[in-house]
Order: sequence, then C-alpha cells, then structure tokens
Amino acid sequence: MILTGRSSVATEKRVKELNVDYFFQNIKDKHTFLMKFMNVKKLAISEIGYIGDDLNDLLEQISLYFTGNVYLSKAKNNYQSEQELLSDNPSLKEALDQANGNRDKLVISIITNVRSKNVNSYMKRFITKINRPEKKIAFKSNEGEILFIPNNLLTILVPSEEEFIDQASRALLNVSVFMPLEISRIEPSEEDISRNPISLSSLDEIVYLLKKNYYLSEDSYKKIDELEDNISMKEEFKLSNKSVLQIETYSSLYTYLSNDDLDTLDNILLAKVVPLIKKTSTYKKEEGDKFILSLFDKIIGESNFNRAQKYIAKVSVSTPFILQEDVLPIEENNDSINNENSSNENIKEDDSLLENGELETNSLNDEENNQDKSEEGTEDKKEDDEASSPSKEGE
Repeated sequence: MILTGRSSVATEKRVKELNVDYFFQNIKDKHTFLMKFMNVKKLAISEIGYIGDDLNDLLEQISLYFTGNVYLSKAKNNYQSEQELLSDNPSLKEALDQANGNRDKLVISIITNVRSKNVNSYMKRFITKINRPEKKIAFKSNEGEILFIPNNLLTILVPSEEEFIDQASRALLNVSVFMPLEISRIEPSEEDISRNPISLSSLDEIVYLLKKNYYLSEDSYKKIDELEDNISMKEEFKLSNKSVLQIETYSSLYTYLSNDDLDTLDNILLAKVVPLIKKTSTYKKEEGDKFILSLFDKIIGESNFNRAQKYIAKVSVSTPFILQEDVLPIEENNDSINNENSSNENIKEDDSLLENGELETNSLNDEENNQDKSEEGTEDKKEDDEASSPSKEGE
C-alpha cells in the first residue's frame, strides 16, 4: 500500500506499473487513515511494515502509540506572540483542534528551533495553563478565533542552541522537565507485541499505578532537601510545588525502569534540580559548576551522579524540554468542557479571562518576579524578565 499526502499523475502511473494493491492520494491525516484501514482489514500493528522518507513519516509512526496525533511546528527567532507561532504553523491549530475535540485523546505538539530569548513570548499562555490547569486559558488567532489550551496537549520544545538551559527563564524551567534525546538501534522482536494507544485517562492510570508501587526512597528525598538547605544558607531557594509534583512522577517512572534508587536520583537531578540551581545567584558567585559538583560530592557522593555530572559539563543541542501537567491532570466536568467548545456568546461569561485577545498571566509574572528578588540584577535576569512579562490585565 502507498499513502501520500499529495496528488501526482506520475506516481499514479508508476503505482499501476508496480501492481500495488492499495494506493491512496491526498491523505493529510495518515495516522487516522491507517488506523481505519487496519481495522477494516483486521490487521495488527505487528503485521505492518512502515517506510517513510520524511520527518512527518516518523511522526506518523510515533502517533501509533497515542490516541491523538503528533504535530510538528517550527518557531522563528523573532516570534513575540502565540498568534505568530500559530500563523506560520497550521499544525499547531490542528493539534489544538484535535485536543479540544476529544478531551481524552493524548495529543503531542513538538516545536523545534526554540530559542531562550523569545520562547516565553510565544509560550506564555501555555506556561500559565500548566501552572493553573484548573483554569480555562485561551488566546485569539489572527482571524479572531478563540483557541483554548486543553490539559491533554503535551508540548515538547526542541532547543536550537547549546546554552538553552542556562539562558532559559526560571518560569519555563519550573514547568518543564529536561530530558536528553537518546536514540539507539534495537533488534526487532519476533514476538507479537500488541500496542494499545495511550489516552489521557490511560496515562493517568499508568501514573497512578507507578506512584503507588514505585517511588524514590526517603533517603534520596532527604538528599534533595539537603541540596535545597545548602543553597538556602546563601539565598532563598526552594523547589516549587510544580517541580515537586514532577519529581514524584518521574522518580516513579525511573524507579520502574531501572529499579535502582541512585540511578533514579541521578535522573531526577538531571531532569529538574540542576537546571534550577544554575539559575541561582549563588551558582554565578560560587564558581558555577564547581559549586554544584562540590555540593553533589558532599551530599550524594561524586560516583553516584554520572548523567547529571555530564549534563553540568555540557547540554546537548538536541535536548528537548517537556512542558508537563500535574501528576494527575485535574478532571474537567462536562460543563467546563462544553463551555470551552461553546459559541462566542457563551464564552462572554468568561470575559474576565479574555481582554482584547490577551489573557491574564499575572501568575507567570508573579512567580518570575518573586524568584528574581533573591538575585542581584544581571543581564541574564533582565532578558528573562523581558521574555516573560506580558502586559498585566484584569482577571
């Protein structure tokens, strides 16, 4: 079978010469089409061999693991709003539409070419939504359409600069999980493995079971507390509630995968703790990386944090950030869902959240400003403040 998103007379002629059984053109949503085709033909994923020649084809394969699709967007260095990102990337609009259309679908939005200098400008409402998942957060497109940001949209940011982590704002780091991208070849299995696409509800169930059965030891949590306490002796430093929730979730996942408490702690330090420590004024005053390494050696033991140590030395350009919701996203009742999909007339009831197409983002500003109080004025701080300080409006 050949699936193509375009129409070509030459391709059609060649397909006939090759006696291909099935040939479909103008298929924009290959994932959905393939799922329906497999259902009609009673085929399992293990019976399908997939060959593609573009990044979109890879995303189609990844989409097989989720009930929603995987969408790819590319940011530009001069973006200052969500509208600009949306205008150049119809795929983001498709992702929002699909996620809002079915609140149990897990939809993935990958944004590449992300730079620290302006990412807060076009991701500010996404960051606000993650900080306040119970709130209805939206923005207006250039055409005036109101687009809500749902809890079942998972956003992955792929930086385009090596120093992204060091230069990213504290507001972004607080809602993000830093994960190095590691790709390796595996031998195909002869075993017939069935894959059930993951929905939001099934993800919630997986997370619940992981947290119930796998968790970081009390001793390891004490080590994280000691790191906090040691830095707090020099300046105010405390992991946010969002960061703590993310640590709980990912420590359960890592413990399940490795069954090694020290390895889990190492991954948590890499994913959440080190990036936040590197934003402190103490880090900048105390010889930077040497300060963190000495802390780790004192509290954890140098031989126990191999991955975190490598990260401190250098951050990979291909390292994505995952903007992560709470451990178990807050359930939205039917009224809330209906309101978000309602007409503009019904939306007027929530005009306190919308004013001239701009959403109130004080929580993002407050969080950034409160943390900045513990630091001296630096150029890095000024850039962060400019990137994450949209105009304040009434809520």
